[in-house]
Amino acid sequence: MTSVPLNVEIPAKGKRKLPLVILVDDDETILRSLRIALSGKYMVRTCNKPVRGVIEVRTYQPDLVLLDIRMPEHDGFWVYSEIRKFNTDVPIIFNSAYQDRVGGTDVQDVYKPFAYLPKSGRLDDILDTFARAIVHSNWQPAM
Repeated sequence: MTSVPLNVEIPAKGKRKLPLVILVDDDETILRSLRIALSGKYMVRTCNKPVRGVIEVRTYQPDLVLLDIRMPEHDGFWVYSEIRKFNTDVPIIFNSAYQDRVGGTDVQDVYKPFAYLPKSGRLDDILDTFARAIVHSNWQPAM
């Protein structure tokens, strides 16, 4: 599933009118819901496979990445580590439904993401965190 159609060219970083967000989650319902909620404020690419998410981040150099933690094949921590090998600047937000297994404080201490958001959280909190991450990244719209 990809919100920005595969045949649509993604402008290079610095030439975008909207920030590019890549969402990596194996849950198609979550991806669809977030794509709808984010449309109009962000260009959104969605990936339901961890390896594909790493490729998308390398290819498109997004302005923000949202990662699910528990996914088949590789978890979000693996995706985070792979991204950090070639991009140390992009804000990464972890998003998980498994707070009982992995606490937000533990994730913050070990991985140092921009933020950790529980999937049980409010949409307003997600939107607010995305807005802060974009400001933090010094994103500027192309003229």
